[in-house]
Amino acid sequence: MQREMTMQRLGTCRVWFGLVLVLAAVQSGFTADKSIDPTLKISCFPAQVRSGEVLRLRFSFPHAAELGIRGPDNRFRWIVWPRDLEIVPPVISQESFKFSTELTIPVDALVTNPADNANPRLEPIFSNPGTYVFLLSNNLESDRYPVSECKVNFIGTTSSSSKVSK
Repeated sequence: MQREMTMQRLGTCRVWFGLVLVLAAVQSGFTADKSIDPTLKISCFPAQVRSGEVLRLRFSFPHAAELGIRGPDNRFRWIVWPRDLEIVPPVISQESFKFSTELTIPVDALVTNPADNANPRLEPIFSNPGTYVFLLSNNLESDRYPVSECKVNFIGTTSSSSKVSK
């Protein structure tokens, strides 16, 4: 049952990423958005998200080949990873990612393989409140390559409308 739910989430992410990739291929570059610094290689919008919301990652083009994230627990997780680490299929392949200029990600649907390939599985990325750092590089496993990053503060689940006592 849990495997079916994980595979269903993976399918949802792939559909979202596929739609964004099609749009990115049709459009050349970014839409006119004056709030984006053209010198940045990766940008996160909005800077603060909660469960139930959508996060947008924008990339310069061309951009680096690997995308990962470091959570508030300081654990690194892959989003786009090299083929030689493919124990669990990536959410988006490097071949597709290299043509992307934007990813639209439902916060609750983003799952990935933890970097500790000893226990291959997909798990949700945004699970604990705190700051998450998206990392973009040509080799995230080496200090020799430059890394571009953007930060997102995950504040947890959406609270229900508060009830006023009478």
